[in-house]
Amino acid sequence: REDGVPGRDLAMYTWAKAAMCDLVNNYARWYELSYVIVYFYNVYGPRERSIVEHGTLIETFRQKYLKGEPLTVRSPGTQRRAFTHVEDTVNGILFASEQGEGDGYGISSTDDLSLLEVAELFGGEIEMLPQTKTTRERSVIDSEKITALGWRQAKTLKEYIEEIKRSAPST
Repeated sequence: REDGVPGRDLAMYTWAKAAMCDLVNNYARWYELSYVIVYFYNVYGPRERSIVEHGTLIETFRQKYLKGEPLTVRSPGTQRRAFTHVEDTVNGILFASEQGEGDGYGISSTDDLSLLEVAELFGGEIEMLPQTKTTRERSVIDSEKITALGWRQAKTLKEYIEEIKRSAPST
């Protein structure tokens, strides 16, 4: 079904997320339930997964940076993402649950960066990997609905990476 959501059927993961939103929307309609659906992607911050193969991009880059290993970027590297700090994400979820109603609350940083730009912020060697068929060119969330309620981003990825670099042990 075409619903205007880019990448909805790219992979099982994206399809399942979209199907769950459809289910919540339908339950609310069928049973007259109050609900809020929030969307967030590319969350980063303290206590991320530490397994490189399954971690987030930022945690993977952080670990590789600290070990002096090349940062791996999927080609073409121009894919853009809005990375949102975990504290901003949690605050957005709480904000929406207290003041919002319905679907469409995107919690997102106001900055979007290419994957190559993120790797360059860390510094060091960058290794380009082949593109995958599920690679999306852009994954930026519309946060207009939650910002209209008054939510604002407090932390930036650039500041987070600078803190990692400042606290890294000297080699």
